[in-house]
Amino acid sequence: MVLRVLTVAAAAILALTACGGDDGPTAEEYAAQGNVACTAAAKKMRALKRPTADSAEAVSGYAKQVAPIVRTRLTALEALEPPDDLERFHDRLIEDQKTLAAAIETVAEAAGRNDRATAQRASQEGAGATARSMLLFRRLGLTARAGSPF
Repeated sequence: MVLRVLTVAAAAILALTACGGDDGPTAEEYAAQGNVACTAAAKKMRALKRPTADSAEAVSGYAKQVAPIVRTRLTALEALEPPDDLERFHDRLIEDQKTLAAAIETVAEAAGRNDRATAQRASQEGAGATARSMLLFRRLGLTARAGSPF
């Protein structure tokens, strides 16, 4: 009896392995999960008051508000399991979002010290990461970014 149960269990395991078992989420499931994170971030971004002044203090204050929103979205995106065919795009998005988050934090710190040169360089780096991310968001089906400049 035990041998029969083990044989049936082994056959079931082999059948699952031969069929690929659980292939992970579909592209639609991945996008739905990712869009939850993107929607939450976009909502928080829309609630922020953009600075009207071009002062170092205003820029620093705004960046300090944006940074945790971008970090929270990054954490949520990192937790996603992409389908195999989207994995390379997902990995590139994560790297660009890490670059963006670091750039925003650098802008906040540099502007707080009134270091315009460093803030400008970080801003340009963040803009590049944002531009690359926009293409990747679309490729991954993460369309719930409306209202978020990042």
